[in-house]
Amino acid sequence: MTPHDQEKPLIDGTRPTSDWQALANPVAVLGIGAFEQHGAHLPLLTDTMNVEVIAAMVARDLGAACLPTIPIGQSYEHSGFRGSLSLRPETIMAVVRDLADELERQHFTRLVIINGHGGNFALPTVVRDINRMDRPIKVLLMHWSEYDRSGCRAAAGAEGEVHAGFWETSVTLATFPQRVGTPAAPPPDPLPEATRPDLNHYGLGVLRPAGPWGDPTKASAEAGREIIASVRLHLVEAIRRRLAWFDQHPRYGGDGPIVLRPMAATDIPAGLRLCRLAGWNQQAGDWALFLRLAPDGCFVAVRNGQVVGTVTAVSYAGRIGWIGMLLVDPAVRRQGVGTMLLNRAVEALAGCEAVKLDATPAGKRVYDRLGFTDARLLRRMTISVAPQGGAAGGPPIRAMRREDLPAVIAMDRAVFGADRAGLIEGLYAMAPHLAHVAAGGEGFVLGRPGENFQHVGPIAAADLPAAQALARAAFDAAAGGPVVIDADAGRDDWTGWLASLGLVAQRPFIRMVKGADAHGGDPARQFAIAGPEWG
Repeated sequence: MTPHDQEKPLIDGTRPTSDWQALANPVAVLGIGAFEQHGAHLPLLTDTMNVEVIAAMVARDLGAACLPTIPIGQSYEHSGFRGSLSLRPETIMAVVRDLADELERQHFTRLVIINGHGGNFALPTVVRDINRMDRPIKVLLMHWSEYDRSGCRAAAGAEGEVHAGFWETSVTLATFPQRVGTPAAPPPDPLPEATRPDLNHYGLGVLRPAGPWGDPTKASAEAGREIIASVRLHLVEAIRRRLAWFDQHPRYGGDGPIVLRPMAATDIPAGLRLCRLAGWNQQAGDWALFLRLAPDGCFVAVRNGQVVGTVTAVSYAGRIGWIGMLLVDPAVRRQGVGTMLLNRAVEALAGCEAVKLDATPAGKRVYDRLGFTDARLLRRMTISVAPQGGAAGGPPIRAMRREDLPAVIAMDRAVFGADRAGLIEGLYAMAPHLAHVAAGGEGFVLGRPGENFQHVGPIAAADLPAAQALARAAFDAAAGGPVVIDADAGRDDWTGWLASLGLVAQRPFIRMVKGADAHGGDPARQFAIAGPEWG
């Protein structure tokens, strides 16, 4: 340690809890060593002593918390040398898991493990297992000896040494010279052709009975200091780089492949999850209606077994295809998922004369690139308490009855431009209390329940007074609850009247079309739509 090192504050076990409380850095450093023979010249605690120095050095440079070094690891290859102790793999893994849990509870988000012994083979397994869970805490495992770029080992001809030779003895001479005895020249190797992997077959008691695997007689404190300086430079740099990787790529498995498949009824909860994430209004009944009316037109995007996107493609009698419910999990946005889903929906509607959708301004840019063009403007308006009563006007209004459905379906066909019998019947079944007709056949209103609002629409009417009367009837039926309506924005008299009741504009929708719009219906009588997902 240099005088400059000693001036740097080290938040470790010698400091009070107040210092730990004041630490802003969410990184903790943990050294893990071993308790094993190192021949006659080095102590059993060599790995632990040296990794403790390196861990403190790293913690200082990172401004991180420094945990007490774990002094015993896995030293099975040193069996036969009394004093060498090992933990079972499950034990050391449990310790690391417990520490990660404790640190995460204390809002540490990064644990840097500095490994001081090459035989601690349980560490990679437990680190990978923790990281693959994509928890708030990420664990970084660094083998500090791998970051020596000094060239000392090569200069001493010690490239092939494994244990307690020139390199390890030099480091210990630099860190704890008082703990180093006089090294002896190594005796002849009983199995000179053995290599490091043979430690899987025999311990050092067979391969190197004296203990060291290498020649410690040329070791020096000067070489040790050079090694430590090199490690400090390259190890800390490597740690900083990898900590940045955690921020850039927070998921262990990456994005993973995304596939599309048909939606099933069992996917409805997943569809609702995406609706809630987006703040959308749909409920389970909406998804069930989509699956009933377009069983071959509902698709989900799936990654690693989880639904991360949806889209619906409804064909209205082969004339107009309607795309809706394009939802993408925020975790996978900007990865092309929405475009994949949209293209699949367009393919599913290939037999329709025109394909339509109601786009938000943000989504419009995507649809422009795919050949959709603008047709008309809509305006979503909401109110937290549905207006009740008010001045009477327009034709008499009554509750819709089932026998009214054929006439309502016929009028909707003329106004919308295609037969939507299944949708009209479905909306009536979902919310009969919102369904009303003008007694003289001047129009109708339907609606449906929702997570955030009761949705009022579609409204088809002969004129403005009829539309106003139908809207009032639906608002009254909403019984003072919140309502939403998607109104024709091209009629200032209509949207102005809604605003006079207290409804507030939330956002626009742009109706867009791809293909020849030969069945445009009668927009003059379409005062409110069934919703952007239905048209």
